[in-house]
Amino acid sequence: MTVPLHIDENIERQAQAKFSERIARWIKSVFPFIAHESSRSRASVFSQLERRSSGVRSRWDELSNPKLASEVCGLLRRELGLPNDRLIPEDPLDIILESAFQLDRRMFFHAVFERFGVRMSDEEWSAMCTEHWTIEDFVSEIEKRQCLRAD
Repeated sequence: MTVPLHIDENIERQAQAKFSERIARWIKSVFPFIAHESSRSRASVFSQLERRSSGVRSRWDELSNPKLASEVCGLLRRELGLPNDRLIPEDPLDIILESAFQLDRRMFFHAVFERFGVRMSDEEWSAMCTEHWTIEDFVSEIEKRQCLRAD
């Protein structure tokens, strides 16, 4: 059974110990106005996704719209720079979005609007990131809004 994405403290500690992270922290201390801080969960998310087999995609077959789910997972991969799109319905959206840089998150939100015609306010996006939505919840919300738009 595939476990939903989570923050692995050991992986995060190893990532922070890397030379590039030490340089990034130094740059942030010297030039705080231009520093580009990496996310707390990025190493965990990447490591877990890289270990997942392509068979996890079958978990989406039980949902009402697996094609939409596949498109959303593909957008997440492209816009957030994830190593693959082997996301499962139970994966927490907040951890995935937290693993990306702010600009990448904005690009993802814009891509959702462009691809699916789904408009959400900043408050709605913020709520999705703080109220522990899963990818399945997000896909269901897009599907619901597409139906409302079609009516």
